[in-house]
Order: sequence, then structure tokens, then C-alpha cells
Amino acid sequence: MIACGVQDIPLNAEEANSFGFTAEDIGDYIFDVLEFYGLDFEAIEFITGDNAYVNQSLCTKIEDWLLREKQIQRTIPLVGCASHRLNLAVQLIYSVQVNPVYSQMVDKVQALMIDLRSLKNKVKLAVHTSLSPQLRNDTRWGSTYRMLLKYKKLCEATNNFRDCAFKVGTRNLVPLYQRLIDDQPSEHEIIVEMVALLKEFEIISKWLQTENEPDPKKRVTLYTVRKVFDKLCSKYAVVQRHLSAAADIIHEPQFESAVAKIQGNDFVLTQAEKRRVSFFLIDSAVAGEDAEDEEDEDDGDLNFLENALGDAAAESSKRQKKSCPYRSMAHISATSNIVERLFSRCGIIMRSHRRLMDPSTLEMLIMLRFNKDLWDAREVDEAMKRC
Repeated sequence: MIACGVQDIPLNAEEANSFGFTAEDIGDYIFDVLEFYGLDFEAIEFITGDNAYVNQSLCTKIEDWLLREKQIQRTIPLVGCASHRLNLAVQLIYSVQVNPVYSQMVDKVQALMIDLRSLKNKVKLAVHTSLSPQLRNDTRWGSTYRMLLKYKKLCEATNNFRDCAFKVGTRNLVPLYQRLIDDQPSEHEIIVEMVALLKEFEIISKWLQTENEPDPKKRVTLYTVRKVFDKLCSKYAVVQRHLSAAADIIHEPQFESAVAKIQGNDFVLTQAEKRRVSFFLIDSAVAGEDAEDEEDEDDGDLNFLENALGDAAAESSKRQKKSCPYRSMAHISATSNIVERLFSRCGIIMRSHRRLMDPSTLEMLIMLRFNKDLWDAREVDEAMKRC
């Protein structure tokens, strides 16, 4: 997986005009880094990143370079971030196009939370609870769920805001607790329903962000992600647009399907899948024999995520005795969360009062932050003594 680092500051007006993050710019930067280590684009097996057009274009341009410069015809697949796709699927659930009622409730709770953040309303809330209003943030995955959950907790703590001496303007923003029509849920009941629905996706979102999981069954791989997403698609048909194995958003569905199978010890691939992962073949041996299909056991006591991971582990264990004709694909990450985390840390460090910081200094701080296992307080003390 490759992530773009800090670019050098433009030295003149001509460089400043061409300074940017287009596919060409990112490709040039990656090439420069690879060249530093005596490599070129041929060393790239895949790229993991958001399912964005610029990343797909980058893969295509690298393929063109390999064919033009080295006469190598090979696919450079973009492994789309599973967290990004899950977030798109969640947004689709409460979008205006799919569920206008859900969309209306999200907007109404957002408007209420904005009003509750005023100084006077905060004081009135503080009389009854220590909880504070929370807004949704489009750049934060799961923020809509957390906002709706906070609304629910505030309702429980304030008797649906009846105990608070809010003015009429604020009271009019509170979702209706009573039903207007007997056979239709109230606005409050719809929001509670949304909280229960989104909780399932929030659990999966947090699982996708885990790293170095000691339990092999719970590790985030393309295989386990595919099994979880397949169960979500079977339960909620609307998310198939982003989470199905054949979703349009996937850059190379045959590659991801092949890697997921191999990581699950299933070496029976289609011809198209074999071509996409031929780069990983140990030799020209034919990949495995057909595996027998067996029914999965159903554990009713497990929650949705644990049930899906349990089924995935059971299927994989049935095929573990077969020898794999491919190199290990454990390094093919299903998400780019580690890079997103790095970007967030850069934003925390590079505040407005540090805007004159040299890019190399920021790069060094980030390197030290994300490689804490390489240094400790003793080495810092020795370095300070040498200065």
C-alpha cells in the first residue's frame, strides 16, 4: 500500500502553477520515491485508497507506463477502502432518494443540536444532565449515528426535553414524541429505529478500523470483509449498490474476488480471476480443485458481526489442508484507515500557529509519531545531549 507523503514546496512560479494532487502529480511523487530505492512502477502490486476517480486514474496511468516503457501488460488494481464504501452505504440508507423520512429526521436532529449548543440552552440542559449536544460531521464516519444516539440519551435524561425551560423556538425543533396517526410511528420513534439500525453498521465500522488483531478470525482482510458485506447485502438490499462484490464502485472486482478467495483458502478461481492474480503465482501450477459446498452453521446467540466472522472462519478452516499456489496476500489491506489516521494526525500538528513549519519537519514528526517502537525516552535524552 502506498500513501503520498509531504510534497516539496514549489521553488518558483512555474512549479507553483503545476503544484497539485492530480493523478499525474501523485504518480510523479510515487515514482520519485520508488526511484530513491532503485525501483520503478514495476514494483507496485496494487494500490489501496479511497474509491475516488483520481486513484483509479492513477492505476490506469501506471498500467500505461508499464506497457509503454517496459512492454509489461499487467493490471494495477485499486483496492478500494472498505470503510469508505461502508460509509457511502450508510449515507445512502438515510438519503433523500432512498428514505426521505430518515433524511428529514437527520436534518431535524441536526437543527435541534445546533440550537442546543447556544449558551443559554447549554445552561438549561446542564441542570438535568452532564451530556452535551453533538453535531454530525460529514468528514467523520459514524457521526450521524453518534448524533442520533446523543439525542436519544438527552431525551431519556430530560423527559424528552419537557423538563428543560426552553423557549418556543427551541421546542418547535424537538421531534414529536406523540403519534399524529395511530398506525404510523412518531418522529421520535423513527429516530429510535434509526439508532438501532445504524448501530449495526457502527459496530462493523469500528471493526474495520482495528489493527494487529491477535484473533485470526477477527482480522480485517478482504476475505472477512467480503463475508461481512455479503451478509449486510442479504439483510439490507439498499446497500448492495456500494457493498456487493459486483458494485460499480469497485475498480477491479475480479482481483478483489480472487484475493478474498485465496485469503479464505479457496483456490478455485475463474479464468478472469486467475489472470488478475497471476503476478502472485509461485509457479505455473493450476490452482486447486473444486471445494465441496457445505452449509454453514447458524449461531443465534452471536451478534451480526461475530456471526459473519464465525461463518467466514468456519469456511476457511474447511479448506486449510490445501497448498496455496500463490504468494502470501496477507499484506493486501482491505482499508486505508492507517493513512486516514496519519492525515488526521497531520491536521492536529499543523495548526494555524504552525503554518510556517517546514514540510520536512512535519514529515519527521509524523514519522516519529507512527514509529514509536523505534525509539524511547532514553534515545531522546542521548540525542539531546549530542546537540
